[in-house]
Amino acid sequence: MTKVRQFLPKDFERISQITKDSFPYPWSESYLRRTSQKRAGEILIAETAGKTVGYILGYVKHNYCGSVKILAVDPDFRKQGIGRKLIEAIIEKLKKEGAQKIFLKLRAKNTVAENFYEQLGFKKSRILKKYFSNGDDAYLMKKNI
Repeated sequence: MTKVRQFLPKDFERISQITKDSFPYPWSESYLRRTSQKRAGEILIAETAGKTVGYILGYVKHNYCGSVKILAVDPDFRKQGIGRKLIEAIIEKLKKEGAQKIFLKLRAKNTVAENFYEQLGFKKSRILKKYFSNGDDAYLMKKNI
């Protein structure tokens, strides 16, 4: 059984490893450390049998827009509904904080993530050309809540 809870500083090493295991071009450890310190209240952790297996970072911007910055699940725990549980939890949290819509960006080549988010009601809003540092395009996806 997976539960979702608030991030704690002790989770940092594990989310750092999950990030490295999840992305071809992962966020740097220094970025993750700064973000986890600055935005600790905006990170939710998925825990299964006492082990951190995924996390999500999302927050409300000034214009009632939610932003999902990172969603990552340990590769050994994928296809078990953990990502869905995390995105549903962050949507609920952002809605309570006043968000009326949620945006996220993903690598246009990442068809698995694209299909996942579309199943959750996100729609492609536009293409951001050469958005990523390696020149990959991104999709800006949006969901009204």
